[in-house]
Amino acid sequence: MIRLFAATHRKPSASTVIRNVAIGKSPCWTQLRLILTAEKAEEEGEEETERKKPRTIYVAATRQHVGKTTVSLALVSGLQKRYGKVGFIKPVGQQHVPVHSESTGDTVGVDKDVVHMREHFDFFHIDYKDMSPVIIPQGYTVGLVGGVLPKDSTILFSDMIHRCKEANLVKRKYLRNFSNFSDFGRRANDVRQKFNAREKERNSCLTSSDHTSIDTILAHCGLANSETFINTGCASNAPLTPPLEMSTTYERPADGIYPPQGHIYSRTCNPTRKLLEREVASLETYGIKDASIHHDKICTAYASGMAAVSALFLAYPSAHVLLPDDCYHGTPTLLMVLNQHGISHSAVDMTRLDELISAVEAWKGTLIEKSKVSDKNEATLIVWLETPSNPLTKVTDIQAICKAIKEFNWQDTDTRILTFVDSTWAPPKITQPLLLGADAVLHSATKYFGGHSDVTLGLVTASPISSLGQELASKLARIQTVMGGIASPMDCWLCLRGLRTMSVRLERQCQSAMDLSNFLQNHPLVQKTYYPGLDTHPQHIIAAKQMRNGLFGGMLSFEVADEGMAMAVAGAVSLIKRATSLGGTETLIEHRASIEPVGRVTSPRALLRLSVGLENVNDLKKDLGVALEIANEVVR
Repeated sequence: MIRLFAATHRKPSASTVIRNVAIGKSPCWTQLRLILTAEKAEEEGEEETERKKPRTIYVAATRQHVGKTTVSLALVSGLQKRYGKVGFIKPVGQQHVPVHSESTGDTVGVDKDVVHMREHFDFFHIDYKDMSPVIIPQGYTVGLVGGVLPKDSTILFSDMIHRCKEANLVKRKYLRNFSNFSDFGRRANDVRQKFNAREKERNSCLTSSDHTSIDTILAHCGLANSETFINTGCASNAPLTPPLEMSTTYERPADGIYPPQGHIYSRTCNPTRKLLEREVASLETYGIKDASIHHDKICTAYASGMAAVSALFLAYPSAHVLLPDDCYHGTPTLLMVLNQHGISHSAVDMTRLDELISAVEAWKGTLIEKSKVSDKNEATLIVWLETPSNPLTKVTDIQAICKAIKEFNWQDTDTRILTFVDSTWAPPKITQPLLLGADAVLHSATKYFGGHSDVTLGLVTASPISSLGQELASKLARIQTVMGGIASPMDCWLCLRGLRTMSVRLERQCQSAMDLSNFLQNHPLVQKTYYPGLDTHPQHIIAAKQMRNGLFGGMLSFEVADEGMAMAVAGAVSLIKRATSLGGTETLIEHRASIEPVGRVTSPRALLRLSVGLENVNDLKKDLGVALEIANEVVR
């Protein structure tokens, strides 16, 4: 073990002799006494203020034989093999260092220039006339040699430590007879690691979010270090970009027993996928002051957003689902398939809390009527929230709904009601449903998480602080493995890359969406604009409270005169691309009604949806303005 000690003292005028003594039963590290003395000044004309200027010496000791001023050569050799470098501090002018040979029992004086001895240790010189500080570089185990001094010059080890603390010694000092300044960096890093450890112990009940902003966490998503880098032979020098683990299978040990943290088959565990799941879990739980949260157990990644939706519904095969009256059309389409497997659904306006409560009470009444043939203990209701909604941007008060649902659960323990939130349009930088009381949050990571229109992926994070969420996490882990709808390693890797820029992308997209909404709202050819950031939006007050950092999302919709006008506007854009999906760097426009299933069209016929990208907003305004004028001429 390398130990460095320091003492502060006034600058002596002439010379000081240093000696260290080991005291106690153990001949190893016990208690040190640093003895200092200053003889009469020999330098003439020295200023009093200069003599009183504080100085610092960094010293340490190897194992020594009690009562002797000799150093074990065998120990020096052992330390050299273990730590690579061993050094001794000696005053300038001292010719020999007493070294004790345990093999012969002799004590020999070894000159510092003897070649074979310099293979074992180096020398660091102290000029006691100058008394400039000396720093022992990181990696050296250091011993002191010198003569005996009067006892009245003694400074106890405890006093030395006290003086070090008062002097605030975490500062850059002078280095004498050593040119490798990179050791300053290593020593500073050691100090910082100790500082971080103390801070972690002091704030053991807090999470990293108490010290780091979500922007920084996003910027570092997946960045490898000694703790997160997986399957590397040099964890202390890990690459910053996480590796892409493409292997589908892993070698089995000869004894047939896989190691506890080992991998078997990529469907059950893939390092790249697990890394993404941990990072997303930390984002979704950002701000929860609970250090016991296991980020590697609450998030599951799937092959698509709809695969993630399916996993949530399959976790409760006998459930009834309450859907919003405005949501992504793929969700009710999926439920129509699952109706054949015991899962039913109905729709309600989630922006009206009274209507939701009435729907819950009606569902409970239905259970009572079926009590003779149904087991009420298995009765499950899923309240599905999508906020902002697709495409009308309705904003649901997540916290108010979760509070109301919890009251239902407290009143009746024979049923369980869960709240799931599809927050695809509002990533964690904007909204964190788990902090508002939801049992799970879902994202189609194809959108903002990936951010480059090159990923197909879905993510579900279960709440670590609700009992229903904790139960759900274990269910999802099994469904993910057994059903096999896992996210591919490549998509997970691309998603990790996307997360590192999501913060700055969202800020640009949200600001541009706000500017475009104002532009469209004031355009004479636009009938209505849907965007939560507008004061005219029906749920703007809720959005301002629930959607943080002044960000209201990068999605908006607007209506023109009729469906023909809408199709003409979409056909007339040039910079903006006609395509489905959202969240990429390019701005997309889509006529929603013409892509929704026949017979189940819920979007207004004259509505166009915009996914705002990273282009200059003035270019987007110009493109839309020209398209609106051309469309008006075409349909006139």
